[in-house]
Amino acid sequence: MLGAGILGELVRQLLSQFLDRGALSWFLRRDTLKPEPAALIFVVVLLADLFWSWYRETSGRQDRSDSHVLQYTRVGGLAILLLLLPLLVGSAISDVLTNIGLYILMGLGLNIAVGLAGLFDLGYVTNFAVGAYTMGVLTSTSILGIENKLGVTVFNFWLVLPVSLLVAMFTGFILALPVLRMRGDYLAIATLGFGEIIRLLALSDWLKPIIGGAQGILIIPAPNFLGVELIGPQRLYYIILGACLLAIF
Repeated sequence: MLGAGILGELVRQLLSQFLDRGALSWFLRRDTLKPEPAALIFVVVLLADLFWSWYRETSGRQDRSDSHVLQYTRVGGLAILLLLLPLLVGSAISDVLTNIGLYILMGLGLNIAVGLAGLFDLGYVTNFAVGAYTMGVLTSTSILGIENKLGVTVFNFWLVLPVSLLVAMFTGFILALPVLRMRGDYLAIATLGFGEIIRLLALSDWLKPIIGGAQGILIIPAPNFLGVELIGPQRLYYIILGACLLAIF
């Protein structure tokens, strides 16, 4: 139900980008889909499913070269859609897509730990937190940044990015040493404890002079790529997309 509600809200916002209030009222009544457009959507989905079944049956008879062309066409179409998606859906949904991309990155990392190594790690967010705070401390121009604390020049986002990755990897390595001999539920509980420890440390007054406590680190400059500031969800989307593609390949 939660997924359906979120999807419905995304569809409503997407329609509002292209339709005026009058046209939108034909589809929705108090954020609920009316019977007529619901029936129309059902028919369209049914026809699309029938067409896809027929297409798969006929395409299976084609030679191998044609199937490669179709595969490349699909990949190219998907790539174009991913590149144009922030321009089509607007800022609000782009922000949602950016958050989804962050969770996809975490899932890709868990695919290695759980899928390949067979280690049920519930504290994977620890590495994310350490990498994010490393980026914040080294690039922020606030009183928590390294510039105000040590008097050194603020580092560029792209220079700090590999440093943050290495620090996150080293943290994961150090935290993995005590639990190498654990398996099953014991490993899950131990790694879950690490994640909870990081959360409490990040919010504690003990580390507040370093990482800001509950408020976090402020005034972090936006990444700059070829003279373009990647600020706002529609531009940050491309950084997350690139990171996901890099993690996949």
